[in-house]
Order: sequence, then C-alpha cells, then structure tokens
Amino acid sequence: MSREPNAIPFIIVTVAFLIIGSAALLGPRTIQRWALRYYAAHPWQANLNLFLRWMRTDSYVRTLRLLGVITLVVGMWLLVLFLKKVIR
Repeated sequence: MSREPNAIPFIIVTVAFLIIGSAALLGPRTIQRWALRYYAAHPWQANLNLFLRWMRTDSYVRTLRLLGVITLVVGMWLLVLFLKKVIR
C-alpha cells in the first residue's frame, strides 16, 4: 500500500524560506538594527559574539542580501517542486 507524504510540512518550509529570504533581501538594515539592539541590551552575550564588530559594517548588510537571494532561490525551487507534484 503506497501512501502519499503529507504536503503541509513541505508548504510550511517553502513559505518560511520565501518569507525569510524576502526579509533578508528587502530589509537587511532592519535586521542589522535588531541584532545590534539585542546585543546592546545583553552585553554579556556581546562579549561572546566574535562577529559583533563585523555586524556593524556594510559587509554584513551585503551578506544578508546575498543570503536573502540564496534563500529566495531555494524557496522558489521548493515552490516549483511542489507545484509540479500538485499539477501531475
């Protein structure tokens, strides 16, 4: 007896990739502000973060944008896979 896998986890993961990718691509400065504000409120954790100095640079913002593009590509790929499965 063949059983189809449940599509709900696949949809949740796909939507998560699309949302996170969009946020990182379209709002990297906001993400940077949130992260820096968090470490300003928790200085004991700031001492443990080796990347905190880098997080203040434009290079960090460019990296967030790049990760946003990569995450969106993965999300789109998952969406195409899902739609191919549904259309069959």
